[in-house]
Amino acid sequence: MTKILRSLELTMKNLQGLGGYKSVSYKDLCMFPGVHLPLCFKMLKFEKYDGHGNPIAHLRCYCNHLRGAREKEELLMDYFGESLSGQALEWFVDQDIDKWISWDDLTNGFVQQF
Repeated sequence: MTKILRSLELTMKNLQGLGGYKSVSYKDLCMFPGVHLPLCFKMLKFEKYDGHGNPIAHLRCYCNHLRGAREKEELLMDYFGESLSGQALEWFVDQDIDKWISWDDLTNGFVQQF
């Protein structure tokens, strides 16, 4: 009986697939693998934006929290997902990051979406 259940479970997982993702390996999941956080970097607590409310207000709060990273756009872009939840986070992870050359590209897309 256990073998049958495991077989059914495996079949269901195969039918579900990866939801459009290539794989679940780190290199395929990490949006910005080239960004390295400083050793002393401490994760900040954000009020998460869920797709409701003013996206400009969220961006202002986010930039104020990370004002020391102004010159490191790749860090701002990489860490932005940590400030999102719900449909906003889903939007973020579904983006083609190759089109984001700069922080402005990301924020313009974000504001247009929300």
